[in-house]
Amino acid sequence: MPGSPSDHRSGQPPFDKTDPMLALTRLGSLLKYQLLLVLSLFAFAAVAQTPATPSYAIPGEPRTALLIGNSNYASSPLVNPVNDARAMKKTLTELGFQVSLLENATLKEMSVAVRQFGDKLRTGGGVGVFYYAGHGMQIKGRNYLIPVAAELMREDEVAYTAMEVGALLDKMESARNRINIVILDAC
Repeated sequence: MPGSPSDHRSGQPPFDKTDPMLALTRLGSLLKYQLLLVLSLFAFAAVAQTPATPSYAIPGEPRTALLIGNSNYASSPLVNPVNDARAMKKTLTELGFQVSLLENATLKEMSVAVRQFGDKLRTGGGVGVFYYAGHGMQIKGRNYLIPVAAELMREDEVAYTAMEVGALLDKMESARNRINIVILDAC
C-alpha cells in the first residue's frame, strides 16, 4: 500500500520520529557534521583532561557559548549563517550552555561580545564554545571574521575592518578555563 510504513519502493526505510540518528540525517549535511564534531570534541576533551571522570562533562561545571551568524552582507549576502547559528543555539542550550547569539553583527558588536565572552570564561571557568558562520578570509597567515558592515576595498585594509581570529583565541586562552572549542563555518 503506497505511503504505508511497509512501502519501501523509494529505497528509504519508513520515517521513525523516535530515532534520533534518523532525525540527524534530516538536517543539512554541514550542520549535522558540525553538531557531531562539537559532541565528539566534548567527549574527547573530557577523556583527555579528566580520565577518572566517566562523563564528558563535570556536573555543575559552567558552560558558556558565543555564537555569531552573519548573513546580511551588502555584497555577497549569505542564506544560511543566521539559521545555522540559531540551530546551534538551540542545541547548545539543550546541552546546558549559557548562550549569547549575535546576528548580522558589526565589528564593534563582535568585539564587545568577544570581550564579554572572555570575561565570562575568566570568572566562570568551565567549558567555552565559540561558533561563527559567515564570510571569512585568510591574509598573510592570519584569519579574519568579516562583519556585515565591513567595507573591504583592499587587502591591506582587512586587518582594520574585520575581526582577527587571534584576538578571540587570546581572550579564550587568557581565561584559563578547562576547555575551549572554536568552530568556524566561514566562506
